[in-house]
Amino acid sequence: MDYRSRPLSAQGHYPVVRKLALWVVGIALLAMAFQLVNLSVGQHERRLQQARDNLYSLQRLPYPRGNVFDRHGIAVATNRKAWRITFSPYGMGDEEARSVLEEVAAVSGETVDSGAILSTRPRWTRHELARAVDHDAVLPILERPWDFPGVRTQQVLRREYPYGYELASIVGYVGKIQPGEEDLYPRPRYLPSDDVGRTGLERQLQDALAGHPGRERRRRDARGRGVTVPDLLESSQPGKNVYLTLDAKLQAAAVDLLGGRTGSIILMDAQTGALLVLASTPSFDPHRPGATQVRGRDAGFINLAHRGLYPPGSTFKIVGAAAVLREGIPADHTIECRGSFRLPGWDRAFYCANRLGHGPMNLWDSLKYSCNVYYYELGPLLGSGPILEMGRSFGFGEPTGLDLPGERAGQLTGAVRPTAGQLTNLVIGQGDMLVTPLQMVRAFAPIANREGTLPTPHVVRGLGLEDPGSESRDAPPGERIPLSRSQIAEIVEGLRRAVNEPGGTSHRAGFPRGWNVAGKTGSAQNPQGTLDAWFVGFFPHEGRDYVVLAHLVEQEAGGGEIAAPVARDMIRFLKEGPLQEPEDGPELASREGEG
Repeated sequence: MDYRSRPLSAQGHYPVVRKLALWVVGIALLAMAFQLVNLSVGQHERRLQQARDNLYSLQRLPYPRGNVFDRHGIAVATNRKAWRITFSPYGMGDEEARSVLEEVAAVSGETVDSGAILSTRPRWTRHELARAVDHDAVLPILERPWDFPGVRTQQVLRREYPYGYELASIVGYVGKIQPGEEDLYPRPRYLPSDDVGRTGLERQLQDALAGHPGRERRRRDARGRGVTVPDLLESSQPGKNVYLTLDAKLQAAAVDLLGGRTGSIILMDAQTGALLVLASTPSFDPHRPGATQVRGRDAGFINLAHRGLYPPGSTFKIVGAAAVLREGIPADHTIECRGSFRLPGWDRAFYCANRLGHGPMNLWDSLKYSCNVYYYELGPLLGSGPILEMGRSFGFGEPTGLDLPGERAGQLTGAVRPTAGQLTNLVIGQGDMLVTPLQMVRAFAPIANREGTLPTPHVVRGLGLEDPGSESRDAPPGERIPLSRSQIAEIVEGLRRAVNEPGGTSHRAGFPRGWNVAGKTGSAQNPQGTLDAWFVGFFPHEGRDYVVLAHLVEQEAGGGEIAAPVARDMIRFLKEGPLQEPEDGPELASREGEG
């Protein structure tokens, strides 16, 4: 008989199989019993806590970003309550989800890409439909949440810029964290949906402005609805406020004065370096930073006042005048201006602004009439060493130390040893010399403060929750230019004549004599065949000395005709308030000329 036809119990190996099966079952039962005891006794408290925790959810609390205030406490960057709308199509059919998305788009006014949302996997992914909308836009969702399944609303703070266009290139703007920046903005302080500073002070002072998020615990019922008052686990820490030296109203006035022209206006305390105005146009809208057209013209995304590079023209003559005095040539030393100058061995002449010649010129009148020949004649006599040394002592060729990102250094000269022709151009601010308008303002400060010290320009007055109340950065002992007070006074006299005496290059702008303004115009040729118009001057006001600059790019006329009147109106706004129509200035005298 085949052994397979015998009963299983009659086979010799049956007891072994049975015993093995009993052992396996027994061990499994023992393990289950051990785990049951462990769960019910050994892990009782932990499992009980987990069950309780299932009733709670953790909520991240918003943390207000610090405000930015001007020198008078006017907010130039602040927060406004808004709502964020998100959506997840989990558990919904495509038609139902699409209907909800259309309804959200209708009430919020936001554009919703339903196709991209419904094609995303996993299905429970939560999508942002609106980043920061007003309360009215989200009110239907708050009132009828059952009509918007899968939709969540969260109150957030939206960044507002009351002086957006006027201060955009200084204050900057905020935006979402970009891919690849996760290391710069680590969790849990930041989430990918957070706004962070993208440009300007918003970016540079991100750590101070951002603050820290808080957390609260909410108890939910089986449907996920809150049933008790949330428990606060950690309070939010608001960001620090930033207080600026800038005057928002003066800044707005400066932008209005520039109008549709490209250029900059600067107003700086000559002792401390505190900047009241650092205006530049064109600018951009920080609420719509991607817009390429603003106020009917192309947007501009850099502040030309500290990032634009230009030849300074005759405003640089203060350096030549300083070098003359430093080398022991007295201010009354006279040079005959015949309208042109020729270097030995050169066929090409270097011309003065007045081709007929100014006649006898001393240092004071060379600044008053902006006589090129005076500096052409003395340049080779001095040599490149004293002029370059004096230019460096005035801060040219290096950054000013401004507390804003992106400042450019420019160049005093492109050659290690300038040729005679290069030096002749350099002494009147032409050739390959390039400066920022802010460098030019700083260069005039040692003359304006009469002490010969170079302050460090700055726009941040203080950080903290409370207003520091007064200028917190008194001028530290700055670097000095190598001139005595009496030598500085000689330069001041020439600049005073340029503004206040008939024939001076700035006289026609009509600065009231009582303002005690002194200054220098400049008209620099640019590659476009037009002129960059400059005026840099200084004046006292309420016990302080201020430097003012107006610089307009690619103009058809020079600094005396275009830039000086802009600077005059800027000073008038500081002294008298809203601008008034200027009176006609006196006629130009016959000896007037401008380099």
